[in-house]
Amino acid sequence: TSRKRRRAKISKLTARVQASKESHSEAMQMAMMALTNGSEIGQLNLFFEKLHEAASYSELGKLVIDVCSTLGINCAFQLRLKDGNMNFSTSGSVNTLEDELMVMTRDADRIYSFGKRCLFNFSGATLLVRIMPEDDGKAGRYRDHLASLMNGVEARLRSLRAELSLKSQNDNLIHQALKQTHLILDEIVHDFKRQDQRTSSLIEKLTAEMHMAFSYIDLDQEQEEYLMNIINNVTTELHQVSQDGTRLDIKFEDVIGSLEEVLNPKSISA
Repeated sequence: TSRKRRRAKISKLTARVQASKESHSEAMQMAMMALTNGSEIGQLNLFFEKLHEAASYSELGKLVIDVCSTLGINCAFQLRLKDGNMNFSTSGSVNTLEDELMVMTRDADRIYSFGKRCLFNFSGATLLVRIMPEDDGKAGRYRDHLASLMNGVEARLRSLRAELSLKSQNDNLIHQALKQTHLILDEIVHDFKRQDQRTSSLIEKLTAEMHMAFSYIDLDQEQEEYLMNIINNVTTELHQVSQDGTRLDIKFEDVIGSLEEVLNPKSISA
């Protein structure tokens, strides 16, 4: 009887130890899962913080690939734009089959799984996960995380389209304004040059006519020299005005040259 009691006590202690070990193991697993999930959510939070800073479609695509790489997700990402599709990949390239698959299944279910692959179809964008985790818990977290990520991408894609469209309109307005300014300044320069030519012609004509008039007017040398001094002074002032106009022409031409660089950057750089 004594031995049976001791055996029963030992059995109970053993069971308690085993239960304690199992409880500890489960607690460790839960703690590790919580840490992993917290880390993944932290990466997603960083992604959403940077999302509004993506100023182009290329930056948006790179941002998606970067966060997927950080999370250890092997994927391809496609943005569908008016002038064509843009593909991105954690492996560096998207093959033809993957490209066609994302295009063909763009109208499938929002989250569409087949085999080891999983597609996340959102308006204007598709994310293809090449290999989903075999662990159900991890696969479930992936689906939740990536669905949230693609919701953000969809929203940013809409706002980015509006921003780029507005920027394009503003750029066109600025371009038209600069073009009009260029034409007006060009006309002003031509007007200055015509005025300069007319001034020079008038000076020459005035000088020639005064010399001719002196030959008909009976003036003594002192009177003739007095009148010639007046003419020479006026002529000098007119020449100065002409030179000032020439310097102004040069400034206008510099401005026109700068406008041409803005209006035709490719031709200038080439």
